Amino acid sequence: MELKKIFTKNHIFVYILIFCSLYGFFGMLTWLPYYLQTARDIEASQTGIISSLVPWASIPGAILFGFLSDRIKSRKPLIIGLALAGALCQFIIPYTENYSFLIVGLCLYGLLGKLALDPVLISYMADITPQSMYSRVYGFFNFSGMLSSIFAPYITGYFADKTGSLEFGFYLAGGLLIIGALLFLFTTDKNQASSNSVQPVSLKREEKLV
Repeated sequence: MELKKIFTKNHIFVYILIFCSLYGFFGMLTWLPYYLQTARDIEASQTGIISSLVPWASIPGAILFGFLSDRIKSRKPLIIGLALAGALCQFIIPYTENYSFLIVGLCLYGLLGKLALDPVLISYMADITPQSMYSRVYGFFNFSGMLSSIFAPYITGYFADKTGSLEFGFYLAGGLLIIGALLFLFTTDKNQASSNSVQPVSLKREEKLV
């Protein structure tokens, strides 16, 4: 029965969202340098520098949104907002033909994308999970995310062969993030979820003593 507590509706939607978020991240991590060189005619010596803009921008993003996550009462709007912002950046990168907009899109993706979303999702998971089950929940959390590291490079390459370009891979990643954000809309408020499915550890101990 304890297994049901880590596969509630809220947990399942978080697992899906982290998969969608990491799908775009790993797809970009794998294919972005090649895309910049072949589709944008950027010199190979510069593709590494441009690709590094994503992790550089993610450093302040992760710190900033991690701080905000601890300050706000409801993390749900922040999670949905970051997911949609990451999807928009995934669309901007292949769509824009302007070099400056491309750079801005990459920086914004780093600032608002996967690495900014992670600490907020982790905090949300802690809110809806019994303390005694943290390790198991985060194990499934990591499992869901790492599945995308297997599928994203392969699927992006597959559609690149079929379509002759890598643009579809970016659009697919953005579409998945939108789906993940929409599903997350149906999560239950953490206070209601905790009263329905998450029983404090201290309360359990008291019941055992009685």
